[in-house]
Amino acid sequence: MKNKNKIKVLLIMMWMGILGIAVFYYWQNQRPLMDYLPLIQSEILSYGFLAPVVYILLYCLRPLILFPATLLTTISGTLFGPYKGVLYTIMGENISANIVYLLGRYFGGDVSSLINSKIKTAALLDCKFKENGFSAVLIMRLIYLPFDMVGMLAGMCKIKQFEFALATFIGIIPGVITFVYLGSSFTEPKSIIISVIFFVLGLLLSRWLKNREKISE
Repeated sequence: MKNKNKIKVLLIMMWMGILGIAVFYYWQNQRPLMDYLPLIQSEILSYGFLAPVVYILLYCLRPLILFPATLLTTISGTLFGPYKGVLYTIMGENISANIVYLLGRYFGGDVSSLINSKIKTAALLDCKFKENGFSAVLIMRLIYLPFDMVGMLAGMCKIKQFEFALATFIGIIPGVITFVYLGSSFTEPKSIIISVIFFVLGLLLSRWLKNREKISE
């Protein structure tokens, strides 16, 4: 057990080191995140036919520096067009989401157990969250809650990974299409219509699921 804790501490320190470097770089440059998007785009495109692979790898590494998933999703529409952008982003987001889930489960599981043992309300919420893991994650994805927060929370509460992965795969589709087509609209203005349609569709689906949950209770 002690060795396991030592490994956790070491990994957390490494993670904090990577995050610290990213924050220091951002602070040194004093530029808003949006200014980095053209740089990221040109860097990805510089890899030619390997650009999709580089994009997906960046998506997988993104959680380590807490780079917003939405920004990376949006530029895929500009980089690859709407169809390929959706495909590559779905691949990247699903891998990224499961990485965050594992981080939450590995690093946050003990914290969650400690909180539940001290606070009865937290224990009840955690229990209910586990019982309805699939629908809870699905709804959170459909209402566009912060991407990494959902994965971290699901991991900490030890929702079954299969339920989390399946709910994420289904739940991110409206959001991915929304933001990829939003990015694509800079070169194809009509894409904004599809973006708006899927944004609203995601919210309507989440509302329907919530009402269905209430009825079943």
